[in-house]
Amino acid sequence: MGKYVSRLKYVLSEIVHFSVANKLTVVVIFLVLVLDQVSKAAMRAILTLYMPVNVIGDFFRLTLVFNRGISFGIFNSSEVMAIHYILPILVVVIIIFLFYIYLSLARDVDIRVVPWIKVSFGLIWGGALGNLTDRIIFGYVTDFVDVGIGNIWRFFTFNVADSCITVGTILLILAILYSDFLKSRRKEV
Repeated sequence: MGKYVSRLKYVLSEIVHFSVANKLTVVVIFLVLVLDQVSKAAMRAILTLYMPVNVIGDFFRLTLVFNRGISFGIFNSSEVMAIHYILPILVVVIIIFLFYIYLSLARDVDIRVVPWIKVSFGLIWGGALGNLTDRIIFGYVTDFVDVGIGNIWRFFTFNVADSCITVGTILLILAILYSDFLKSRRKEV
């Protein structure tokens, strides 16, 4: 029993150390998670399932959808029931893998892009945790942002977490490219 208690203490101390050293990332994760969960709760309270509400004409509307599949409604049918049990595990594995990448990048990138790396990972992790929270509590992810051109073309319905994951990924790619650019300029000088 003592071995498990000491191991738990070690893990908790590592989490505290990570949180202190990466305050910006932790703050972004927290803000994204709160904004995502509050927006989803509000949409579940005020919208009717599958009934669009126009905000900016037909271009931007709010449509409540319960996504039991993966991103953008892929595997959202009841025929693929195993996916509902696999997805939460897959999300946890991806979050852990991203943590490894995060620690590697923090050592390898130019110091000037480290804050952008921290923000980008905060957006990605916050979004992933927001959707994981939905999936664990409800068995589905609440989506409600619906953009498109009338009934001619509609993008997949999404939420705040999806937006943060997308923006975080783009920001991460740009930060890595900029870091590589700065490193190559330094080598030339």
